[in-house]
Amino acid sequence: MKNSSMSAFTRGSQIFLHTIRMMGQGTKAAIRVGLVFVLLLFLVEIFFIIKFGKDDLYYTGMYVWCYVKLGFGEWFYPASEIGLSVDGRPVSAESYEAWFLRGVTYYKCLRFYAWLIGSAITQIIVCFVGGFIGTYLFFVMRGRKNLQKEKIRGGDLVTPKELKKMLTKAKKASPITIGGLPLVKDSERQHILVTGTTGAGKTNLLHELLPQIRARKEKAIIVDLNGTFVSAYYDKDQDYILRTCLHSLGKSLE
Repeated sequence: MKNSSMSAFTRGSQIFLHTIRMMGQGTKAAIRVGLVFVLLLFLVEIFFIIKFGKDDLYYTGMYVWCYVKLGFGEWFYPASEIGLSVDGRPVSAESYEAWFLRGVTYYKCLRFYAWLIGSAITQIIVCFVGGFIGTYLFFVMRGRKNLQKEKIRGGDLVTPKELKKMLTKAKKASPITIGGLPLVKDSERQHILVTGTTGAGKTNLLHELLPQIRARKEKAIIVDLNGTFVSAYYDKDQDYILRTCLHSLGKSLE
């Protein structure tokens, strides 16, 4: 009982922890997809709605650098002495700042900023939740598909009634039946193993087969150790009892 409890605990803990770990991995994947959707939202807004180009990105980056240099450089130098290299040409940081603030790129930056403080939060939430839910549903569908029993090869497990219909429809039903279920036609003489404990019904199975064999006027060899089948089926006009052979066989086994 102790070993059984420990085995159950070990197996249960492994399955539970594995499920939690796999759920964590799936959740992380769904979060990553949601973040990718958010990134795509930013890219669409920047490059397709506001229509930032390569030059806009370059000049905006230079403006940020100019802002940083002016912010920190004025602690050590006059603002007029702080310079930049723009498109390979030296310019003063103050003049570049004034030029940028009057240009189209700055107007695009203002539009992006207005989007950020306006409808961006709602759109980001929608994109993230949409990506997360979409990934979740995808995993659910894949999981259900993988859980379905898919036949690769081999036989199908069907009910006796369904099997009888299949054999009859294919004209492969034998006139020999077991429990009303026909054997496969022309397979009656192939090997059939019947196994079971005492009282499982092995003898009753033979009692069902023998009358059918006799009705078809076919032959059967029966090893009857206690006379059960002799008393039930022996016909002196057509059956033979090989007592001598069995007696000799018994002596050879001694």
